[in-house]
Amino acid sequence: MDRSGVNFFGVPVQGRSCITIFSLSHLRWEVMRMFGKLAFRNVKRQMGNYLIYYITVSLTIALMFAFNSVVTSPDLAEKARSFSDIAGGLVMISVMMALIVAFVLGYASSFLLKLRKREFGTYLTMGMTRFDMILLFTMETLIIGLISLVTGILAGIFLYQVLMSLLSSLMEISYSFSSYSLYGFLMTAGLVLLVFLLSSVTCALYLFRVSIYDLIHGSRKNEKPVRHPMFWFFVTLLSIAGIVAGAVMFYQEMIHIFRDMEALPGRMLMSLLILAVSVFFIHVGASRCLADLMLRFRTFCSRGTNTFVLRQLSGKLRSNSILIGIVAFLITFAVIGSDFSLLMKTFMQSSTDHSYPFDVNAEISASSSPAVSISEAEQILEKYDTVEDRTDYTVYTNHQRYFFEFTPWRGDGFEGLVDSYISESDFNRVQKALGQKTLHLEDTFWIYSSSPQIQSLDFRSAAPVLNGKTYTYGGMISSSPYIVRKAYFLIIVPDEAVKQMAPLLYCSGFSLKGGEYDIADLEKEFLYETPSLVSDRILLASDYEFKQSGWEYASQASGIFVLGALYIAVIFIFLAMAVLALKILSGVSEDKRKYRILTQIGADRMTASKALFCQIFVFFILPFVLPLLSAIPCAVIGQKACTLLGYVSHPRAAYFISGGIALVILAGYLLYFTVTYLTARRHILEY
Repeated sequence: MDRSGVNFFGVPVQGRSCITIFSLSHLRWEVMRMFGKLAFRNVKRQMGNYLIYYITVSLTIALMFAFNSVVTSPDLAEKARSFSDIAGGLVMISVMMALIVAFVLGYASSFLLKLRKREFGTYLTMGMTRFDMILLFTMETLIIGLISLVTGILAGIFLYQVLMSLLSSLMEISYSFSSYSLYGFLMTAGLVLLVFLLSSVTCALYLFRVSIYDLIHGSRKNEKPVRHPMFWFFVTLLSIAGIVAGAVMFYQEMIHIFRDMEALPGRMLMSLLILAVSVFFIHVGASRCLADLMLRFRTFCSRGTNTFVLRQLSGKLRSNSILIGIVAFLITFAVIGSDFSLLMKTFMQSSTDHSYPFDVNAEISASSSPAVSISEAEQILEKYDTVEDRTDYTVYTNHQRYFFEFTPWRGDGFEGLVDSYISESDFNRVQKALGQKTLHLEDTFWIYSSSPQIQSLDFRSAAPVLNGKTYTYGGMISSSPYIVRKAYFLIIVPDEAVKQMAPLLYCSGFSLKGGEYDIADLEKEFLYETPSLVSDRILLASDYEFKQSGWEYASQASGIFVLGALYIAVIFIFLAMAVLALKILSGVSEDKRKYRILTQIGADRMTASKALFCQIFVFFILPFVLPLLSAIPCAVIGQKACTLLGYVSHPRAAYFISGGIALVILAGYLLYFTVTYLTARRHILEY
């Protein structure tokens, strides 16, 4: 009996509906198989064009897999106590970068479409629908994506061990072969799927909007000349001035913030905004005026193919000036972020050395009985390690605020702060234990602080009267570690000056032999319960601080911070170089006709190849010059920051870090430039 129904396409049919649906389904399967064969053939034929895309996707997937494996690593969670606190933030970084990669790869895929627009225009004229064309291109990118996923995961397996080794070195923990996480693989696969879905949507929108005429005759469009090149030259000069002003403002504001605790970072944020805007507009302006101004130099233009190259660059730089500005902005701030993330590692390590002068540091309030006395602490420490030396010293106070009147912490709201004194003999005892210089005071007092804010204050007019005697200012000590953390600063005075003062803190520093023990178990021995000052909760506190614990926390936190910053920077740089490369390759059909004319009027293949090299080199190098040069001010500012913070043992670290990052970027640039030039030359000159 005949039955009514609909076929595979939704068209009503009468009778034998099951057979009809089966036949149409079989036909549709044959069409899909035909598209698959065509997609494989196109990928094989267009492999040279897809090489940049393939390299970028493979490297990106390798980085994503390695980073996600680190984030979900069970070995790292066991070794690093601070890792679990920020693992969620690292996951958010991974997701955010996946969205950025999806957007950029979708944008890059549109360049691949433009590279083959005549081919797709031919498909449309032959009767292929836009949906079929989108399906075909999606299959091609899916094939490239699957190949990239395999090679990316294989490279990521090796890169994961490299990252774990690097992170272990940064975090000061032992490295062993790290097991792989299934969650890391699943996270990467999910993010890669998200990337290709979003990038496919971008390509689909382009194919739906573009007309057949643009696909067939797009290469014949004339590029518009640059208007008002002198105006853009003025914009470029103004942007250069903005970069200099922003860097100087940032440098001065950094010094001001280091020296003034109450300083707000508003001007520093403003300087960064000025730098960002200037970096963008200096490249937009240079792109729109550089070639046109060079064309005015007749002597230069009369040599070889200089006029041809400049005219080529004039149109290409003008039409891509916004893109070049964005790429330069991303690379510049990727360099700055990488530099300062690595400098942060140096800062935190040096800060730990300053904050923990001894292996174990005790500061016990003299106004209350301690939960663990210094003698009891020594006995506890002996159970874990050998105590090689113990240095006792006392901080005194006269319950006055004389010296705080020379600081910003005076007046209402700071009534609880009192002057803290240490005797000459106690201070020299600590200095000898730390291998520092001792003092001979006579009738002077000295201020001791490692804080840049305190060092910027003027105590020269101070003349305290202590125990019936007036003392004058002798100077400030700023290079020694923090021997007392509970005081803003210490006033070093002769022994007789503290005879009438009351003890404020009983301090002691323990130097251990350096045996192996669990620092977490040792810290538990010194914990005691204390009521919270702001709630009804009971908190755990300790009068003892451990250098090993502080070092571990600083190394782990800074190591993870560096890893996240470098991951973001490398992704940005790879994507920026890929966009530039694909943008160049998307215009080879226009360039092919012009270079053919160049050879027809007398230029040999060598001359044409040299002209193409110069054209691609200038287009490629323009967004990279400033990022590479930005390593110099980053190194200067980093070195000054090290000096201001008192880390005189690490001033050259900033230069090594900035130079290393610049070399890495240069290596990536050479890779992408070489592949781009060779691919373009094959398309343009081999005819």
